[in-house]
Amino acid sequence: DSKSVLIATDAGKGTEFRRLMRLDLATRKYESLTEDIAWDVSGLTVDPESGSVAVTVNEDGASRLYLMPRETRPRQELKLPLGIISGLEFSPDGQKLGFTLSRPDAPADAYSLNLKSGELTRWTFSEVGGLNPANFVTPARIQFRSLDGRMIPAYYFKPRASTADGAGGKVPVYISIHGGPESQYQPFFSPIIQFYVNELGLAVICPNVRG
Repeated sequence: DSKSVLIATDAGKGTEFRRLMRLDLATRKYESLTEDIAWDVSGLTVDPESGSVAVTVNEDGASRLYLMPRETRPRQELKLPLGIISGLEFSPDGQKLGFTLSRPDAPADAYSLNLKSGELTRWTFSEVGGLNPANFVTPARIQFRSLDGRMIPAYYFKPRASTADGAGGKVPVYISIHGGPESQYQPFFSPIIQFYVNELGLAVICPNVRG
């Protein structure tokens, strides 16, 4: 109706995260639409016909996708494989969402999601240099407690040959700490991590340290 704008912003008192907000162009007042989500909004798109909103949030470095119909407004989470979503766009009929999905076990590729059936379709298959994608490992999202009691998130890549689940064997562990005080590890495809896990038999842990 051209009376408001949807934006991702950290405007407002005591707001730590970028939230999805509606800005009323007449009153210049904000209405928060994701007040209960304690993560940054990382992307959004609006279907020009229905007014439905698709929004992604950055949860511990990974993307979560939500659909917000204009009339009903309660959110619906759309389940996707672990990874990072970018380039959200509705199909012309509003029945599907297109996007790029980068997964820890697959490079960035084009996908579409049927909003009614939940069917995920992969349209492109990027090169992996002759490697066998069936051998790639997807990490588990874990947490550990710091010295002052704060829970620290991390991603754990377990080598397939590991016997550390009770057979008595142990494997070396490689801990990869991201660079920069404001940087963040995200679960995208990393050939070097897959090399460590599959060829060297290392367990790899990628923590998101505080700060």
